[in-house]
Amino acid sequence: MNELEKTETRQPAGQPVPTPSPEGSEPLSRRAKIIGCVAMVLIALLSFFPLATLASSPDTHAGTIEALDKKAADVTALVGASTAASVATSFFPGGSGISGKLLDIAANLGIVLASIYLEKYLLTILGLAACRIVVPLACGLGAVLLLARLGESTRARIRGLVLRLVLLAVAMVALVPASVGVSGLIESTFNYDASAVAEQVNQGAEAVGEQSEQAETSGSSSSSNHDSGESNPLSDFANWLGGIGQGVADAATGAASALMNGANSVLDWAKGAIATLVESFAVMIVTDCVIPILVLLFFVWLINFLLGLSIPMPSGPVRGLRGRAK
Repeated sequence: MNELEKTETRQPAGQPVPTPSPEGSEPLSRRAKIIGCVAMVLIALLSFFPLATLASSPDTHAGTIEALDKKAADVTALVGASTAASVATSFFPGGSGISGKLLDIAANLGIVLASIYLEKYLLTILGLAACRIVVPLACGLGAVLLLARLGESTRARIRGLVLRLVLLAVAMVALVPASVGVSGLIESTFNYDASAVAEQVNQGAEAVGEQSEQAETSGSSSSSNHDSGESNPLSDFANWLGGIGQGVADAATGAASALMNGANSVLDWAKGAIATLVESFAVMIVTDCVIPILVLLFFVWLINFLLGLSIPMPSGPVRGLRGRAK
């Protein structure tokens, strides 16, 4: 009887002996896998169609776009003010060098203007890319996790990749609004107003232009004062020939003296305008170029800190600074 019981309890040849699953790693049922795949498909479709349309619509980001438009208008006003100041100072002796510096500032402000327009375009492009590329890709990888038979190491890698894709989508959508919000907070904290700076420089350039015109008219008016009085034609002609050189000399002397008298004050004003415009340029470089990069790096650091991921941080500039310090 014992031998018969042993033969009945033996497993058929060629079939593996079932081993109990370790605790905590029970496979999902077929129904749970189907429900999970349907949920992934629904999330991908929801992200691809309505959410993508919402994220790429300018009406969704009306406040951020308004702030960026105001920044672009301020930079354009500063470019016009620096150009006007350059033209105004070029008419005075010794103003050619300062005029060139003002034109350089206007060209450098074009970099800030380009970065503002880049932020404006990325505001809708990044949201569209996140909803139509990154999120559906994460959902596809999630469906692979549910359906495919993979090893634990492969499954762990795919889980980490899905999590990174989801966080990348969140960062893409929030990057530009967060950077614009931080820039606005900095400007409001330090009471910086670029439009007031541009208006101040424009008023100074207009005053310099009026001073230049007055110098020219005062010099030219002295040459026209010899037309009064009556005499015979021959004496008038002789007096005219004798006085024409003196009139021209007086006109040139008057214009030159007027220009020299106002040159020092104009150059002093131009130096102050350069200092003001350089300060505005530095503030805009920080708020419109550096802040977006710092916000992106902060997102990467926060993801690494909270989730224990190993997303690499850029270390090239830091190494370059260390090398220079040595």
